[in-house]
Amino acid sequence: MAYDFNNLSPVYHVSGEDAYLINEVLRQIEDACENPLGDINTAIFDDENFDADKIIMSTEQMPIMAKKRFVLVKNVLKAKDAEIKKLDKYCKAPALDTVLVFAEISGLSVFSKLPAQKIVCKKLSTIELAERVREETAKYGKEISNEAANLLINFSNRDLMRINTEISKLAFASSNKEITADDVKKLVHQNDDYSVFEITNALSDGNADRGIDLMKKMLEVYEFPYILSLIYSNFRRMFHVVLSDGTNAEIAKKIGVQEFAISTMRARAKKLKPMQIIKINELILDIDYSIKMGKMGAENAMFYLAFKMVEIIKGELK
Repeated sequence: MAYDFNNLSPVYHVSGEDAYLINEVLRQIEDACENPLGDINTAIFDDENFDADKIIMSTEQMPIMAKKRFVLVKNVLKAKDAEIKKLDKYCKAPALDTVLVFAEISGLSVFSKLPAQKIVCKKLSTIELAERVREETAKYGKEISNEAANLLINFSNRDLMRINTEISKLAFASSNKEITADDVKKLVHQNDDYSVFEITNALSDGNADRGIDLMKKMLEVYEFPYILSLIYSNFRRMFHVVLSDGTNAEIAKKIGVQEFAISTMRARAKKLKPMQIIKINELILDIDYSIKMGKMGAENAMFYLAFKMVEIIKGELK
């Protein structure tokens, strides 16, 4: 999903069903700010440090050796009317050297009425997913048949993070120019939910050692990025379960899993706060990005994931 950010707006509101897609847009906006100094020109606010006055103060700082300063407000569950009024006033006359972005996954709508350029990361259709599969495959100098692309989408439960991971695996495993349906059938696994449920349950219980042991066991068969994509998919579904008031059967049909899996997720989700699930999803996306950028090795990523997840579960991550 590519947008034209050559002419950046001073205020954006980015929303959607899929945290992966939202994250992609946020990275594109941040990259467009052309900031080589990182944190010096960046400020991030969430539910824990949300304060309208501090956000506005941050936007008024001049960028240093950057095109724009980047200020992100994300995952805020609620805000007082007085805070929203302050932000509304700012958005009507924003600083021109700063890009202020409000990011909200579907189910959160604290900032939806603020005057801002709206970007809605809609759930991709099968046609759009297939086009994305072809584009990702081309990055590896490969092609993929229509049958293989559709099979990959179904095998991956339409999960973008897993789709990208599987494409990488398929591209390196196939010696042919074109990836075929047979390649997908041989290399893309469909039945790893139970192992991932075990990992999710262990980490959700605050048992990092147990989670690491289970991940090491899976590493005997799979590479870590694939395991990471399965864990992300599991917590992403869990978030949908938390927000939905539908029956188990209705939710199962919507997100493409067995009904018993929804019962398990619902029971597990009761032990977690929505913000904890959001933070876990963001943690996984950040680790995935670090691995792809060569900033973190698979083994270090595994330990980092386990212990940071436990910190989030125990409420120690500030």
